[in-house]
Amino acid sequence: CGSVWAYALRSKSVAEDSWIADQITDDLNTVGMAGERVVVKSDQEASIVELQSEIAKRRPTAGTGLEHSKVGDSNSNGKIERAIRDVGNLVRTLRSSLSASIGQDVTLDMKIIPWLVRHAAYLITRCRVRAHGKTSLQLMKGRTSLTELVPFGEVVMFKVPKTGNAIG
Repeated sequence: CGSVWAYALRSKSVAEDSWIADQITDDLNTVGMAGERVVVKSDQEASIVELQSEIAKRRPTAGTGLEHSKVGDSNSNGKIERAIRDVGNLVRTLRSSLSASIGQDVTLDMKIIPWLVRHAAYLITRCRVRAHGKTSLQLMKGRTSLTELVPFGEVVMFKVPKTGNAIG
C-alpha cells in the first residue's frame, strides 16, 4: 500500500533500542496486519537484518518473509530511499514550523523529536495522494480518514464524554 513508518532511534543496535521490534509488531497489528503475511525488505546492513529477525520472531503465526536487496544495488531500494528522503524533508519542515510557533529552537535531543519523526511518516501515509488517486491509508483501511488535523505541537482542548465505556 506504500505506507511509510519512521522511528527515531538512539543507535542502530537492536540491543540498545530493544523496544523497536515490539513497536513495529504492534504497529502492524494496529493497522490490521496481525494475521497477515508480510515481507520485510532491507539492505544487507547487519543492524537492520537483526531487526528483521526480531520482527519475524514476534510474528510466528502470521509469517514474516525476510528479503534482502543485492549488495551494491541501490536501485532495488528506490522506494525506500525516496521514503527516507521524504520523511527527512517533512521532519525539517515540521521542526521549523514548531520552532516558529513556540519561539525557540527545537533541538534534536528534545523529547518531542521521536514524535515528530513518527508524525512526519504518518502524514505521508495519510495525506499523500498516490498516482492511482488514493492515499496509503485509504488502501489499508478501505476508506478516507475523517479525522481533522491540527498543526504538530498544537494544544488541543477536549472533554471526555460521560459514557458507560469511559476510562475511569
